[in-house]
Amino acid sequence: MLKSIGVSIVAVGLMSAATASAQNFSFEAKRTDITRLGGVGPQGDLYTGAHWSGTYTATFDGEKPQKGTFECAATAQPPSLFRLHTACTMTQEDGSFTSAWGCNPLNKDGSEMSCVGSLHGRSGRFENLRGGASNHVKGAVSDGVGQFFEIGK
Repeated sequence: MLKSIGVSIVAVGLMSAATASAQNFSFEAKRTDITRLGGVGPQGDLYTGAHWSGTYTATFDGEKPQKGTFECAATAQPPSLFRLHTACTMTQEDGSFTSAWGCNPLNKDGSEMSCVGSLHGRSGRFENLRGGASNHVKGAVSDGVGQFFEIGK
């Protein structure tokens, strides 16, 4: 499960934004490495985590595709709304942003997942922007859509 999430959140690694009103985008991300961490939880169940990095291409409406890199960390969760929680930092030439994701496996081995996330602009064209995204992860690749918007608008 954690191997596919790396990509999903990557997806996050998604984008570029504009400072006008809401900006819609699509993305594709590819995980290039993953380090798994693990242990046994309080009830004897496997409790795992991972961190990974990769590259992404994001295309905003009316703009040329932009490439970037991402780094993420995640932990598996006990049964709840989301089976996996992930945090990522995405960086591209014109700025950076962070994301928080909740993911659920779509198959037994967790190699395919569905995720929803929030976006928080940090620098450059993303500064003062927030947003949301969804993505589909399959193996080391994820793709999805999202939207950035200005705070208070």
